[in-house]
Amino acid sequence: MTHPPAQSHDDQPREHRRDVVEVVIDILLAMAPRLADEMRHVTGGVMSDDAVREALTHIAPEADRQIRQQVGGQDAGYVAKKKRPSPQQLEQAYREGLSSAPTHEVTRRHGISRATLYRLMKRGPGAPG
Repeated sequence: MTHPPAQSHDDQPREHRRDVVEVVIDILLAMAPRLADEMRHVTGGVMSDDAVREALTHIAPEADRQIRQQVGGQDAGYVAKKKRPSPQQLEQAYREGLSSAPTHEVTRRHGISRATLYRLMKRGPGAPG
């Protein structure tokens, strides 16, 4: 069976790629009922570390296949959370927000949402939250 070529990480913007860890967790959660069945079958319901390891070895090849199918060709990493603006950056955005500069320009230039800009303008740049 031939699979279509996986998109390289350069073909897709970083914010549109699925987090590799998220893919793995989703697949393992979907396989949880099967893991429970394997544990009952292989171990007779005994819940020891060795029993869990043994049951996992039975479903690992299928999990591996699904993970490689969904994330193959992507860089093996995770999507890092966006860093928060520094207090100095927030102060600058606040001042620009109070000026006659268009809102979309201020938010784009500082990498903040419109809601964040309005919150800054309402509370001031030094206010928490």
